[in-house]
Amino acid sequence: MKTKTPHIYKPFILPALLLLFVAGIGEMHAQRFSATANINTFTRNNLSNDARADFNGTTNLSLNLRYYTRSKIGFRVGAGVENLNYEVNNGLSTDLGVRRQDITGILGIEWHPTLGDWMDIYPGIYIPVTVVGEDLVSRNIDDFRNGTVKAGLGTVLGANIRFLRILRLGVEFDARYQSFKSATLDAISDVSLRPYGRLNYTANLTIGVLL
Repeated sequence: MKTKTPHIYKPFILPALLLLFVAGIGEMHAQRFSATANINTFTRNNLSNDARADFNGTTNLSLNLRYYTRSKIGFRVGAGVENLNYEVNNGLSTDLGVRRQDITGILGIEWHPTLGDWMDIYPGIYIPVTVVGEDLVSRNIDDFRNGTVKAGLGTVLGANIRFLRILRLGVEFDARYQSFKSATLDAISDVSLRPYGRLNYTANLTIGVLL
């Protein structure tokens, strides 16, 4: 025996289905993902000891992926490349020019209270883990292999503006404390056994998408 749908309920079927559909869409968009590229070519470096090293500049490029919870907490994972150029005072008339390339992984957590608005402003903290590259010396001497991994702690404050619905363009400011390791410096410095505390202040341009 077939049961017929009472006529009185028929006008409510379509609105109910639409409501379920909208609720499902809202549930999907309550938790989002984003991918962002960060780039900067200016870094201010402070060394806590007389490390006999002068930084000429750095260039950083990284890719960052984020997962957002319903409470607008963002979990961040990223990886990037940092190109360093610096000089080491060897006590002679000419300093040693050094360049190297480090690879850094990032794990962090952020708060995005304005996620979904036209502007997203967020603070956060992160842990950078860096594989130190080989020191390439500009003079006719052997290069130095660092062969170390170092970790640190950083804070970030960022803001981005929404374009074309999913595109995001913005800037990030971060301060990172990390030990500075240089095989070239260790080879010629009489204070090479001291730990060098390195504090970076960085401004990054960011571009990405929010899904």
